[in-house]
Amino acid sequence: MNIPLHTSVTIFSPFRSALFILLSLFMAMSFIGCSTTSNISVSASDEQDVAEMDAQERYCLECWIKSSREGYGLVKMESEPEQIKQSEPIHNVPLQELPGFLRNDLKPLPGEQIQSKSRLYALIDLGRIRDEQREKVLDKLKNFKHEPLLVDPRYPQLKWHGALLVFAPNDNADALLDAWGGSDGDVISAWIVSKSDGKQMAKHFRANTLAYDANEQEYLLRYYAPRILPILHREADKNWARQFFNPIIAWWYPVATPTQETWSRIEGGKQQAGEMKMPLILSGELWDAMINDPFPHNLLTVAEQKFPSAFENDCYGVRLAKVESLLKAGKEKGLETRDDLFVYAMALLEEPEREKEPRWQEAVRKAVADEAPLRMYFPNSDK
Repeated sequence: MNIPLHTSVTIFSPFRSALFILLSLFMAMSFIGCSTTSNISVSASDEQDVAEMDAQERYCLECWIKSSREGYGLVKMESEPEQIKQSEPIHNVPLQELPGFLRNDLKPLPGEQIQSKSRLYALIDLGRIRDEQREKVLDKLKNFKHEPLLVDPRYPQLKWHGALLVFAPNDNADALLDAWGGSDGDVISAWIVSKSDGKQMAKHFRANTLAYDANEQEYLLRYYAPRILPILHREADKNWARQFFNPIIAWWYPVATPTQETWSRIEGGKQQAGEMKMPLILSGELWDAMINDPFPHNLLTVAEQKFPSAFENDCYGVRLAKVESLLKAGKEKGLETRDDLFVYAMALLEEPEREKEPRWQEAVRKAVADEAPLRMYFPNSDK
């Protein structure tokens, strides 16, 4: 029997009037609604049905079973589950410390009655792998299971240049960490912990390959890009985000600073993967947040060729962050044109101490005042 939402189910027993009143008072004092849930145990035949439920349907089932087991007579079916209190976000975890945090995320969830296994996945964006790394990465993948996530018959050429979900045979997290745990963000775009198996997770992510703007124009969505994921978590439609992050226990992504790369953590719904029932619609605010300016990338390409000694770190994200920090500093000083910002960054990459020179300070002042472009003082900073 399906119990619709916003209904109450009352069970009457043939007790005497007085006993019924006392029982009712006790129930009213001890239980009004299903304000907390506990993980439920299901038989093998029911397991797939539960796995395919969305968060609301699963909540209602948990509420019903909990009430049945505890002998309540009134069951209030809430229209929305209470918000699960998430732990504080974790940021700035060095790469060498990350495996310890991942192993901690693999531990049983608090309050779990049936300790189902948590699984560890590495997400590799083959499109980001540099040519000199690609052969080594592909060779290492031979020892691991992997599922391509960009599987679209219209773009078969992208299948092995998109994202791969990588996991070890028998879900051996230690084997995965031993092989890939020392890889930086140039190779690993994300570490993901989930209760769902590899096939379920691949199906879940493949359902999120596309996004649409207000005019129904279709775009391929690189949700796994380290810069994009936190934007989606923060800015995307809440119903879409709830569905997308529902099977995630923890999603770790790299964050680069001008000097090092660290890792940050997003916490998800901690449920089994289910069907995605709505696509991502790109609102104006989300669109603006996701637009990527190619200027810093182009500048870095030139700078790496002219001043390779300016970049001590091999990680692309760290090198890009160094360029972006210089562009930001130039804007904060009042420089506005792309040419002035380009020369500003290139001049300081060539000689960081230049910023202390009076001639440099005067040149920046004149550029800000539109008296003379910065290139007049540093003509060697050619594009």
